[in-house]
Amino acid sequence: MKICFIIPYFGKLPNNFDIFLNSCKYNKTINYLLVTDDKTYYEYPDNFRVEYMSFDHLKNKIQNKYDFKINLSKPYKLCDFKPAYGDIFNEYLSEYDFWGYCDIDIIFGNIRKFITNDILEKYDKILSRGYFTLYRNNEKINKLYKSKINNLERFKQVFSCDESFAFDEWGHWGINYIFKQNNIRMYDEIIFHDIYVGKYGFYPYQLMKKEYVKNNIYLFEKGSLFRLGLMNNELIKNEILYVHFQKRNMEINGIYSNDRILIAPNKYIRISDDFEINKKIISEYGKDKLIYKDYIVYRIKNLQKKIQKTLKRGR
Repeated sequence: MKICFIIPYFGKLPNNFDIFLNSCKYNKTINYLLVTDDKTYYEYPDNFRVEYMSFDHLKNKIQNKYDFKINLSKPYKLCDFKPAYGDIFNEYLSEYDFWGYCDIDIIFGNIRKFITNDILEKYDKILSRGYFTLYRNNEKINKLYKSKINNLERFKQVFSCDESFAFDEWGHWGINYIFKQNNIRMYDEIIFHDIYVGKYGFYPYQLMKKEYVKNNIYLFEKGSLFRLGLMNNELIKNEILYVHFQKRNMEINGIYSNDRILIAPNKYIRISDDFEINKKIISEYGKDKLIYKDYIVYRIKNLQKKIQKTLKRGR
């Protein structure tokens, strides 16, 4: 079955974008549509299509889909419009069985190994997070975001307000709630790692209370992605669909190709084929820190934004 991810991104693409692209390149049977205003040269793989347009152009394109005024003053608000991408970008999707969206602070493993044709045949919605979700490409599913909840057209409230509602996830009356209320078949296994933003070390958010693996690091190896860590001083290695590095500043080091990359909490390291990853390497590179300065800065900036919003409302 054919799959296409839709990725609107406005502003300068991040420093890890080449590494993200490389993980997409290895997923040769998956297609990607990037909508952006960043015309920086990249070696885009054959499965990548780039549509250059301004944010204002996209905003007008979306507005033309609706008979009410949308509120889309900044790119981040696009998160609330994600469940409508099958409707908004329908002219690009006619050849696909599934469409979806993903963030670019992700490194993919082997997507087809985890999202098999059997799963695609059985389910209409694959996973539930805003940084990676797939939808069956048909009229019913593509329009389901417009469903009424308690006799209210929730999408109109969300699209016409400047606030963020997490409509693409499990927010109040979000898209997952709508799908559950309509008894749509959803596949939502934890086959990925979403890294907790509040610590320097890598802690997969969904597994923090279920397992105790220390010194987590990740290895991208020619299209496959592995988590490596220590449990009871034994090396743990398991393959995953993707890892999501939300709100994390990371350097890119190493002189080798992007075929083999060791991912530590603060950097991507290009390593050679004969670089051995053992317990000593995991202990060294996956070590946590008591104080995580980047998170402190993030919290301060977030608090400042909340104060500004509160003051703005009070005027």
